[in-house]
Amino acid sequence: MEPIPASEWERYNRGALDMIVHKVSKIDVLVEATRKLEDQHSRLESSITKMADAVTKLAVIEERQDQDRKEMADLRSMLAEMARKHDSSMERVMTAIGRVEDRVDELEKAEPMNAQARRWMFGALGLLATIFIYAVANTLGLRS
Repeated sequence: MEPIPASEWERYNRGALDMIVHKVSKIDVLVEATRKLEDQHSRLESSITKMADAVTKLAVIEERQDQDRKEMADLRSMLAEMARKHDSSMERVMTAIGRVEDRVDELEKAEPMNAQARRWMFGALGLLATIFIYAVANTLGLRS
């Protein structure tokens, strides 16, 4: 084999250096792209962590809302029961008031008859008292 002339060697070295420089610049580009990718990956992991926290908080809020809805349903049923009892009590009160009104009407109708009966009774008592006094006076000889 013949030795490579110096001019060829220099041209070969320059081509190799150009190729190495070209490869190094590609490696630099790849390193920079990898660094950017790692940064994006870190930001993505941070975002995923934040989203996981948000989903956890959302689940807690949803559980609280479910509990609140259940309590509201319980309160609604209690309120309906109280309204039913109130209506029943009001019916009993109105029935009692109706009976009292009927009794007052009867008493108002009977009042004139009661007044007449009182007059007769006091008249009868007065007559009896007079008869008694007259009898006592006769017995004691106070009557002439």
